[in-house]
Amino acid sequence: MPLYAAVSFGNYDVAKYLYGKSKELCGDDGWTDQNRGWLLQKCVENGMFGKQFRI
Repeated sequence: MPLYAAVSFGNYDVAKYLYGKSKELCGDDGWTDQNRGWLLQKCVENGMFGKQFRI
């Protein structure tokens, strides 16, 4: 998932852009509760969660 990769590498601007586009995704698109959890974990690990980037 490109969003996960952007967050993993600490690319805040790309992650924010992709997150805005991902809001329309659902489970059929690979956007599951488990993926959301991994994304949240990476955001916290990379210091992105406290910024204007909200999950």
